[in-house]
Formats: sequence, structure tokens, C-alpha cells
Amino acid sequence: MPQENNLKPHPNRQLVLWLALPQLITWGSVYYTFALLLGPIEQALQLSRAQASLGFSLMLLADGLLALPLAKYLRNGHERVIMTAGTILTAVLLALHSKIQTQWQFYAVWTGLGLAGSMCLYTPLFTVLTQRFPHHFRQSIITITLVAGLASTVFIPLSNACIDAWGWRNALLFLASLQLLICLPIHYYILQEKNFEKPLADQQQMPVPAAKETRANWVILKKYIKNPAYYFCGFFIICSMAVTSALPPHLIAILQERKLSPYWVIAIPAAIGFMQVVGRLVLFITERYWNVNKSNLWIAALLPISFLLFDWPSTNIFILTLFVVLFGFANGLLTIVKGTVIPLYVNQKDVAVLTGALGFPQAIAKASAPLLLGLSWNPKVGYLYGLIGLTFFAGVSVLALFAAQKMAHPSH
Repeated sequence: MPQENNLKPHPNRQLVLWLALPQLITWGSVYYTFALLLGPIEQALQLSRAQASLGFSLMLLADGLLALPLAKYLRNGHERVIMTAGTILTAVLLALHSKIQTQWQFYAVWTGLGLAGSMCLYTPLFTVLTQRFPHHFRQSIITITLVAGLASTVFIPLSNACIDAWGWRNALLFLASLQLLICLPIHYYILQEKNFEKPLADQQQMPVPAAKETRANWVILKKYIKNPAYYFCGFFIICSMAVTSALPPHLIAILQERKLSPYWVIAIPAAIGFMQVVGRLVLFITERYWNVNKSNLWIAALLPISFLLFDWPSTNIFILTLFVVLFGFANGLLTIVKGTVIPLYVNQKDVAVLTGALGFPQAIAKASAPLLLGLSWNPKVGYLYGLIGLTFFAGVSVLALFAAQKMAHPSH
């Protein structure tokens, strides 16, 4: 079982910080801005809440569709092309979003944004960092998520201000310009092989034809079909990802239902992003002193505890503040845990294929969760039943992580 990673200083933390900036901008422009677009889109396109929420679910579903096909190209060192193309696609789709007039155009844009995200957000970048900084991948991932965790803190107020000042269509054009002016140059110039460590000796591979690579991926997966640690890791990743993806698109609506002032409706989601960063910063500073297995478990346990506080329709600011702290910590730190459990408890060498194989079930779970939470709403109790369901699955995810640790081979 793993105890901790190499404690030597990171060889190129500045490069990792540069790579964090596009994550901050893209998560903020797409994922967190959706909640602010929900109301205007419903009015502009004459959609119901369920119909508008489906756009977010389609994005999450599409996000996982390319995970396994892209894994073989990431393994062969094509991360620069993939992530640069994903950035360009994000910019184009945000610009097209400003022009939509129909429900189907809305769905097409958000499906495309999901595909673009699978090319330029956490999943490909974490694979790159695991392969290219083999001795410092956990430090790299923590650094990336430390910066990107501010996405909601920065972009919920920023996007809200842009929508108020320019309207939602022009605000989307501004967000598209950030992709081209900032994210595109970083991915194009930073993601060059010369900027990274050399892979470990047993990770170095020669590029192979696509057909052989597909067959090789299947051979790799067959080795882990009977590995219970892989199944429990996958179940933990899928459950926790579904729970954390369900709340953001509905959070502003939930807070509005509780008759909070507009200030708190914006401040609470923004504060969650800030607490994500605080949690990651605490882990970044103290991780060398923690047993990684114990820290992973208590991080996972924060999620169901936070939902227990939020399940009841309280408007008490103290309770909501405590929820913000715990959910922010959980949401921020779970990104690190989810990105590292497979190399920690299953295998580091084959992480691209093993992570890619989970892409489709993750996409189904992530896409279903926001839609199911929306469908659980009723006029009498609002989102209460859906929030109770999320609490249950958050608890189950903790048990799955504990089981994965127990089933992991001692060498991992």
C-alpha cells in the first residue's frame, strides 16, 4: 500500500502553474457559467427547467465518450495536439452558443463542449502529468487543482457581471476570446515534450499503429478484469463524480428556492470554489506528513457529511457556511483523490488505459445525476429527495474507496 510520494522538490513547478491557467478559465467559462445561463436560456428558447438542464447532462455524457479512444494517443505522446484542438473547439462552440436560436442548437453546442472538455480538461492533463512527471505526479495534480479550484470563485461573479452588463450572448463571446487569447497559446507552447521529465524506464513506449494500439489496450484491460481494487476504484470514482456533478447546475436554483438574497445566491457558489482552493492548499502544504490512505478516506468522508447539512431546506447562514466549508474541501480534494487512486492502488504504468476505460460509465453517471436531481424536484419539498439520494451515494463511495485500499496489492 502506498505511503507517500517522492518528497524532492518538483523539477518544474512553473510549467505546471502555466498549465493550471487554462483549467481555471475553461472550467469557469463552461462548467460554472452554465448555472448562470440556465434562467436566460429558458426564457430565450422557451424551455422548461428539465429541458434546459438536459444541456448540462449532454455535456457530461459527451465528456466521457472520447476518453478511451484518446487514451492511446495520449500514451503515444500526442497530448499537445489533443489539448490544443480541444481549446480551439471550446472557443468555437462558445462563440456559436451566442448565436443559438433553437433547442436543438443548444443541445448540439453543449454536447460539443463536452467533447471539447474531454480533450482539454482534467482527464487528459492528469494522464499527461502522471506520465511526464512520474516521480511528482501527485504534486503536479495538487498544483493544477489548487489553481483551477478558483474557477467558480472567479467566474461565477465575473460571468454574472458580464451577463448583467452585456447580455448572455455577448458574455459568451468574451469567454470564447479568453480561450483563444490565453488558453490556446499555453497549450500550444507549453505542451512540448522537452519541457517534461523523461518517463520511467518501464513506461517508455514506441508509437504503434491504431489497430495494434486498440488491441494492446484490450490486452491491458484483460489483466485487470479480475482485479477487485480496480473495480472498487472505478466505483468510487464514478459515484463521487456523479454526486459532485449533480449539484452545481442546480445550486443557484436551490438557493433561490430558499429565499436567500441575491448576494448569498452568488456568494455561496463562489465561496465553495474558494474553499476548494483552501483545502487543496492545506493538503499541498501538509501532504508529506499524512498517510495517503488515511487522508484519502477522510477526504472522501467530507462529501456525505456536507450533504447531511444541506439536505434540509435551512436558511441558517451558519449551517450554510459549514456546508460551504465541508463541500468545498470535499469537492476540491476529491479531484486529487480521483486522479490518483488508480496509479496508487492499481497500476501507474497503465493509467491512461485504465482511466480511459472508465470514461463511458463516468459519463453516464455524470450525465444522469444532474438530470435525476432535476427530475426529483417537486413543488412541496423542492430538491429534498434528490439531495437525500446524493447523500446515500456519497456514503457508498467512501465504502468503495476503503475496499479498494484493502484489495490493493502491497506493491501499490
